[in-house]
Amino acid sequence: FPCFSDELQGLGAAVLAAILGSLPKTGGSLADHTVLMSGEGAAAACVAELLAAAVAHQTGTTVLEARQNIWLVDSKGLVTRSRGDSSTLEDYKLPYCHSGPADCVDLLSAVQTLRPTVLIGCDQLGGPPPFAFDQQVVGTMADNAQHPLIFPLSSTQPECSPHDAYVWSGGRAVVATCRQAGAVEGVGEGDGQALQPSHISSTYIFPGVALGTLISRCTKLRDEQFIAAAEAVARMVTHEDRAGGATLPPLHKIRDVSASVARAVAQKAYEGGFATDLPKPHSLYDRARNYMYNPQYRRYR
Repeated sequence: FPCFSDELQGLGAAVLAAILGSLPKTGGSLADHTVLMSGEGAAAACVAELLAAAVAHQTGTTVLEARQNIWLVDSKGLVTRSRGDSSTLEDYKLPYCHSGPADCVDLLSAVQTLRPTVLIGCDQLGGPPPFAFDQQVVGTMADNAQHPLIFPLSSTQPECSPHDAYVWSGGRAVVATCRQAGAVEGVGEGDGQALQPSHISSTYIFPGVALGTLISRCTKLRDEQFIAAAEAVARMVTHEDRAGGATLPPLHKIRDVSASVARAVAQKAYEGGFATDLPKPHSLYDRARNYMYNPQYRRYR
């Protein structure tokens, strides 16, 4: 049976969906972004690897080339070749150990030097993250891009609050968090409207991936299927959602989201020749909806 790690691949696909969902607002393409991941643990590298795979898929470049615009910051600063090699760095950091400045010993210096447009906090070790997204960091991100993407996703203690990210960026940041948060009042760019940060959760991904696996009876789960899942989620973000600060669809649409994700995952399985439920259904979306459990119970007197 196909298996995947929801904590790693599910999170990576949800982050990818959030970035793709913001593109109509930020402009450009995924490949135009420079991404800086901050935190200790393998999750940051796993998210980075799916982002690189998506860039390679969309541009026709290699994953090796796509990795060049993605950087890691750990507790000792920017991960570069001057820091060491396979004998001193964890294996998961090595693909993102680029040639770079040796003096970026904290997050602020890395943000000032690399000028990223996407900043993602993703610490797995528990306790406070290595570096907070403070006013200087967020302000520098706002200097780097008209609408910087700021995702404080460390679950034990997020790098900053949505309110601070909005205020310190002048209401221009696109913010998504690891926790459900209410609308932040009076922080919108220009008119001071309320903004609603999205909640980055693998809930957007894993039900649809599992359902797509079931309806196609596929024998593999590949990166291309998680990329397709993220693209399906991003397509459901409306102009109104983005205008209100969101970069993912509202969770009350999760059944529609999951059916769309299932269709995308199953479609990739049929295209790749590793779906075994043959012949292919005329409508994968309808098949997905029919497979869903509906919690409706008969009333008894």
